[in-house]
Amino acid sequence: MSSIAIQTEAENAITELSFRFASMVNSCGFQYGCNEDGIFLLNDHSSVEAFSREFTLATTDAGMKGQKRLRFVHVGIDTDSPFTLSVKFDDEVYEDFSVAPPSTGLQRIRVDMPHTQVGRYLTVKITSNYHFVIDDIKVAMYRRNSGIVGY
Repeated sequence: MSSIAIQTEAENAITELSFRFASMVNSCGFQYGCNEDGIFLLNDHSSVEAFSREFTLATTDAGMKGQKRLRFVHVGIDTDSPFTLSVKFDDEVYEDFSVAPPSTGLQRIRVDMPHTQVGRYLTVKITSNYHFVIDDIKVAMYRRNSGIVGY
């Protein structure tokens, strides 16, 4: 992509033939470039550093008292790039699951959970270096010794 910039003080036109971005914004003293691969911080003329995108749901006990475990998480997501699904109970550290979408566009992906995490309060997070849109997230969990109680 080529672009033309006008230096307003001297009214000179500057042509940049290797500018890889469709748009640019200045914010808090930083310049960011956007293209089909994401949002990038522009340093020194065109070196780029990728931004990680993150979506975190509010921590919840899903209205159920007591200790719970996850069976699986269904993620309704519009993406064609890999992402990381992270889950944690209470104040434990996140357990990360790398997910490679089987197709492109809007899809529902089931991620089976191991039985290693137990707790009352659940937090779910999705991160990626690529563009994604969340449609919905459904979690199947069960209370210990009670069977599936929420979806």
